[in-house]
Amino acid sequence: ELERTRKVRSSATFFSPIRGTVLAREVQEGQYVDEGMPLYRLADLSHVWITLDVYEKDLPLIAIGQSVRVTTEAYPNDSFTGRVTFIDPVVDGLTRTVRVRTEFDNRGGKLKPQMYVRAEMSVPKRDVLLVPATAVLSLGRHDVVWVEVAENRFEPRMVAIGERSETYIEI
Repeated sequence: ELERTRKVRSSATFFSPIRGTVLAREVQEGQYVDEGMPLYRLADLSHVWITLDVYEKDLPLIAIGQSVRVTTEAYPNDSFTGRVTFIDPVVDGLTRTVRVRTEFDNRGGKLKPQMYVRAEMSVPKRDVLLVPATAVLSLGRHDVVWVEVAENRFEPRMVAIGERSETYIEI
């Protein structure tokens, strides 16, 4: 245009080769730019990754391809369904968690970068014996429950405990 009109314009329009949302502007008005210098940081947010921190004790319950449902404080009545796509091979030494990457369709644009979510994963149903968490007495190396063997007569039984929640323990 400069060659054709012989007039210098004070601004120029550039079009991005990709569609997306501007995450960061890397230059300021009037700043000199070089070839290859990033001007904006863009991201296609129609498909997002959500990284979950999973306690190492829960790792046996997680698998690639497993379905994940998340909810957010911003949209408490909505849930979003995705899949596990990667499980980090390293445990974080401070938090004792493993990072698990999940992927979600975000065509509605409700899931935002840096948003906190609560995640739920379905695990295969198993037949197990559950007892109230208060029924298990931990004796250091051993765990014991008291079993009623006759009316008002109890005996201690050593048990191996499995998964636990706030209210129940698997025996």
